[in-house]
Amino acid sequence: MHGLAHANHAPMGAKRAEFGPHRSLEVLRGEAAEALRLARARLPEVLPVFVPPWNRIAPDLATALPGLGYAGLSAAGGGTGPAPLVRHDIDLDPVDWRGSRSLVDPARLVADLLRRVAAGGIGLLTHHRAHDAALWGFLGALLPLLVRHPAVDVADPRDLFAARPVDEAAAAWSSAGTRIS
Repeated sequence: MHGLAHANHAPMGAKRAEFGPHRSLEVLRGEAAEALRLARARLPEVLPVFVPPWNRIAPDLATALPGLGYAGLSAAGGGTGPAPLVRHDIDLDPVDWRGSRSLVDPARLVADLLRRVAAGGIGLLTHHRAHDAALWGFLGALLPLLVRHPAVDVADPRDLFAARPVDEAAAAWSSAGTRIS
């Protein structure tokens, strides 16, 4: 779910956010729940992953997402979600938002991509409605290379956002009241 209205509610001068810390948790929870309800009504097979507009989310809302029926979160800033929420954030944006609003310098983008892949993976951010010919061309060349490369494992979102396995031994110790220090 990419928000409810894609409306900026951040105060003047702050970075844009629909689900940032600028409004009450009650309002944020209500709108996130409504977004999921609408998505499920229109697309019954929808993957319940919250992807907030502008990739910003109030920490309290991230904590509340599992109780609203969400299985995953993808935003910016890193971190993990509260169990059982699975979090996979974006970290590679090909758009030069502060400059040309087209493709970031390809050499810089490829260097960033290689650095992130070496660190364990990437979350590629796309803005299909904002892409121009340069962006589509770059992604049209890059994605087939990645998909065919033997060192690259492309994750199916259904697998990527599947519930985390529970460590049964840790759960047994925890339920028995035993603590490991």
